[in-house]
Amino acid sequence: QGPPHARQQQRINQILKGRETSLVLCSGTQSTTVYTVHPDGGENDELAGKSVICSWETYQPNKPNRILVCEGVVTACTLTDKSHVVIAGTDDGVVALWDLREGKGDHVGNVPLRNPSYSTSHLTFGNGAHSSKVVSVCVGS
Repeated sequence: QGPPHARQQQRINQILKGRETSLVLCSGTQSTTVYTVHPDGGENDELAGKSVICSWETYQPNKPNRILVCEGVVTACTLTDKSHVVIAGTDDGVVALWDLREGKGDHVGNVPLRNPSYSTSHLTFGNGAHSSKVVSVCVGS
């Protein structure tokens, strides 16, 4: 099995294997933080049908410090001005957000997988389901 950090790196590699990077976001307030969006397409059965958004520190590029998980294919993503909230839209009309100030206790397992703090996936519109792709997400002032 190896030491814990080796198991964690192996798990991260498994999560990202086969996933393309569709978006890259740079934080305006945290100059050492970069976010990458990886839509569904990975070879990890546990995360099939889900997108992941990774938060990377430029001084530690070998592993993300957060992995945000979202149902569906993320088609748009942005950060709030203070860079503590990530907002994503998906191909089926869902809007999800993650409050990065939430504690580590909100993570799942030994790799920091985090579900959204809030999601519109439970809402229904007219015909009973989301249907329109989110093409852009902007934060107003």
